[in-house]
Amino acid sequence: PTFRQPHAMSYHVAYAGQGGAGKTTAAIWTSREAWRQAGRRSIVSDPNETVWGPQALVYRGAKQMEAFWAKVWSSWNCNVYVDEVATMMPRDQDANEVFTRVRHQGHQLHVILHHAANLLPIQRDALGTLFLFNQNVGSLKIFADEWNDERIMQAAKLPKFHFLLCRK
Repeated sequence: PTFRQPHAMSYHVAYAGQGGAGKTTAAIWTSREAWRQAGRRSIVSDPNETVWGPQALVYRGAKQMEAFWAKVWSSWNCNVYVDEVATMMPRDQDANEVFTRVRHQGHQLHVILHHAANLLPIQRDALGTLFLFNQNVGSLKIFADEWNDERIMQAAKLPKFHFLLCRK
């Protein structure tokens, strides 16, 4: 497949699904393709020992979150990845700034999560691309309602490592 940036950088990306479904693997692929095709670097918050590649500056765990955000706000035109968003980013109004302002620096935000409820509605509204892996029906229902697309519910029957790619 060919990597394409969304038409507007305001459209951020979510990888949603159950643990072990392939979310981080898909995110790493988009990071590497952005580098290969467009020379776009990645800034990554990943609490795990995942190898992202030379295109990515990776910050590990909660102790490095302050340094991670400092790098994000002092950089331009990067893909910004937050893995395990439920534990690495607060689910409150303070995080709204990331979803609404980071695009003004040319960044595209990528969040990796298990359930739609890991994000507030205003945060989900900023998403323009979803990689939807198998997950519970409640999570998919939130996305289907907000995107006004019942086809999203098909992700509940996907096998491991398969996803629906949805774009607004």
